[in-house]
Amino acid sequence: MEKIFDVKLSIDNQSELCKLLWYQNFTPNDWVCYRCGFNIFEEIQNWNFKTWIDVHRASSEHVTGCPHCCRSYCD
Repeated sequence: MEKIFDVKLSIDNQSELCKLLWYQNFTPNDWVCYRCGFNIFEEIQNWNFKTWIDVHRASSEHVTGCPHCCRSYCD
C-alpha cells in the first residue's frame, strides 16, 4: 500500500477515530511534539531512515506518542 501524506487529512482522521471509538486524543493540540518540535503527522528524514504517521495509520491506529522521537503522550 502506498503511503499518503496529508497533514490535515491525518489530523481529521485521528480526531474522527478517537470520537468514534471513544478514545482520549493524546496528540498535542497543535500537533507539534513537546519533545522534538516536529509535527507528528509529517514525514521526517532522521539520519538514514524516515518516520511518519500517514493518512491510513491516522485513520486506523490510536496515536499515543511521537513517531519521530518516541515520546509517549500517555505517561
